[in-house]
Amino acid sequence: MGSRSRFACTPGWLWAAAIVVVSGCGGSGKGAPGGTSGQGGGGGIDGGVDGPGAAVFTHPLCGMPYPAQACDGDPHGQWTLAALCVNRYQDCPGAVVRPSGTATATIDFQDGSPEAYFEYAYSYDIETRYSVPPSCIAGGNCEAIGCFAGDNPCSCIVGNGSGGGVRARWTPNVTGEVVATYSSGMLRFCAGATTADSLIGGRRVIWNRICVENMDCRPSNPCHYGRAHCTAGAVACQDTGSQRQVGTPCGTDRVCGATGACVACAAGGPCQLANQPCKRAVISCSTAAPVCTATANLADGTSCGVKRACLGGVCKSDDGEPCTADAECRQSCTCGDAQCSTRYCGRPCACQYAPPGGACAGFLADATEPPVGCNKACYQGRCLTAVGQTCTRDADCGTGHCTCWNSGCNGGRICSKTACPCQYANSGADTCTGPLMDGLMDFTCSSSRMCVQGTCQ
Repeated sequence: MGSRSRFACTPGWLWAAAIVVVSGCGGSGKGAPGGTSGQGGGGGIDGGVDGPGAAVFTHPLCGMPYPAQACDGDPHGQWTLAALCVNRYQDCPGAVVRPSGTATATIDFQDGSPEAYFEYAYSYDIETRYSVPPSCIAGGNCEAIGCFAGDNPCSCIVGNGSGGGVRARWTPNVTGEVVATYSSGMLRFCAGATTADSLIGGRRVIWNRICVENMDCRPSNPCHYGRAHCTAGAVACQDTGSQRQVGTPCGTDRVCGATGACVACAAGGPCQLANQPCKRAVISCSTAAPVCTATANLADGTSCGVKRACLGGVCKSDDGEPCTADAECRQSCTCGDAQCSTRYCGRPCACQYAPPGGACAGFLADATEPPVGCNKACYQGRCLTAVGQTCTRDADCGTGHCTCWNSGCNGGRICSKTACPCQYANSGADTCTGPLMDGLMDFTCSSSRMCVQGTCQ
């Protein structure tokens, strides 16, 4: 909320001639916020309220403690500003508080989908003239109300203005007081049939309901659609018999069910998803039955078990802990020895091994097929095609031998344990099986030679 200048005047001059007197004051022009937060007051005792737009600062409810009425109305729908309660000290003898200026605001309560929201739009530009004995502020300093210290009474003119909007979540009660918090404050809204009393960010605001003929309203069954009929600002709600969407809020911790009944379901309450300790979750009532639904990941590093912590919403084992798959670890499930007979969470070491919690230490034994990190087999620290698997060239194979596996070499090639120029080897056997068909141009021969009787000629 912004503030304008305040001016201190001698008590005898302050209210004598309004603006003319102000311009002649000897104030220092210091800025100070005005006092507007929810402390009753319909107008100064001596002479009431004057000035342009002053009517918006008067209302019978302003002089009563909040809430000034029964909270038995339906808050849904739109409301328009009836009064902004800025006067304080009206019950204190000798106090005069006179506001002037402009104030406009609307507030709209809607169900929304899947959440319900209220929207509050406002523009306040207020100048308040104070003449308040220090005894009215419990003997406090005049600074407490934005006036200069040492005056008696505390006399000044305080200006303040603010504007903008708030859109925040609320829980529909259908009837009763609405209490909601938002980023910069709290809303309390007490709806009656035609008027509402509220505290918004500590500011006392009175509202009038806006009734539009045939607008949606809540009949006696809040899970049915209603049609409004307006009489002197009051709403008579006709039940249309049509059901509202399943999951629509219809009261505190209650939503509409498939049969049109208002059933118990505490939406928004915390819950824990089974086997997902790293997910933050809340109860969703979109189906009218409570369902635990994930909303966010817990912060990385959050403990989720003994020697386990969250990472990206998944519970991972700490480095050095035994594992069977990469998914269990923060980085990789690494072989712990050259034969990969043990595995631990640690750094990625494709075709290498590392002791628990250590750095990559050496190559895995040739032909080792690790469960992760290499979908073929390891040879001298490289991930290559294993014996018996298909290949297209010698360099594909860990053994360095890509061999035909029948005499016509028409079934492709496989990695073999031994070199077989102009020979074939069934399933990568230890020895060559037999000669290739004469006339084949085997790549194991030089480009100008061909296979004849199992040799390159």
